[in-house]
Amino acid sequence: MKGVGYFVGAAIISADPTSGFVWSLALNLVIIGFCLPWTLMCLTNELGTAKSKNVTLRQVIFTGNENLNWLSLARLFLFGSRDM
Repeated sequence: MKGVGYFVGAAIISADPTSGFVWSLALNLVIIGFCLPWTLMCLTNELGTAKSKNVTLRQVIFTGNENLNWLSLARLFLFGSRDM
């Protein structure tokens, strides 16, 4: 819905620059009004929670695959040098 709001708002404002802001705001509020009941009824409380156990740092660093460890080390230096 976020992308729809940006698209609709930009289209209305470009069509009517003088009062397009008010019309785009009103239409976006109507769209939110239609979507709000669905989100309140259909979305569960489990949304956004992890379904598996958290991974520890030891499991990430010491994987059994040596190639993966070398790749991770190379990416660390690649992105570190880019950010410098």
